[in-house]
Amino acid sequence: AIDGNGGYAIRNYSGSTLTMNSGKIATTLEDDHLSDAGGYDATTLRVDAGSSAVINGGTIENVCDFTSAIENYGTVVVNDAKITAIHTAVYNKGTMTFNGGSVSCGMNGTTRHTIYNLSGKTTINGGPFVNTATDQNATGSSVINGAVTVNAGTFNGRIENYYGTPVIKGGTFDTDPSAYVAPGYQVTDNGNGTWTVGAYKVSTSDELVDAIANGKAVELTQDVN
Repeated sequence: AIDGNGGYAIRNYSGSTLTMNSGKIATTLEDDHLSDAGGYDATTLRVDAGSSAVINGGTIENVCDFTSAIENYGTVVVNDAKITAIHTAVYNKGTMTFNGGSVSCGMNGTTRHTIYNLSGKTTINGGPFVNTATDQNATGSSVINGAVTVNAGTFNGRIENYYGTPVIKGGTFDTDPSAYVAPGYQVTDNGNGTWTVGAYKVSTSDELVDAIANGKAVELTQDVN
């Protein structure tokens, strides 16, 4: 997408499927979407309801200050990719699963999110997520916003629950995620400005019985009888 006509570099209409294994999809022109001249920023990839995309590699990039790298209303699975944007990187009202890859965004002075989950379902199983804006508390920007389930990954940026409460079962964060940790899981202060969430580690049968009795998720550190 190379001019101020808005639209999308790629749009999946209902019934279509995109598989991306490598290469680059980009929106390369920032236009003033608020100008009287009528410019419109473009989105890089839109996945409509009833369509799907599987991203196995490559780069999805957006340089605009108003639109997203991915706007999803359908089903998207990201196995590996570099997703980067100035504005919100991923806008989700469908179903999205991140198994790997990296997602980044950030610009001071406006609201920005790496994952902006409205009424959709987002599951994160891995990958770094980074919001580079330095004024996140002032603008409402975050690394996660909404009812996102986090099983693993690294996260740099504020966590926000404006569009639903995140459910965190794993991962490492540079802001304290304690308010969003799922029941049965624990958060550990690493003492270096990061926190790690995960299951309770047990190494004996007594610890295992106690964990189960108290509804804890457990990780065995050695075999037990």
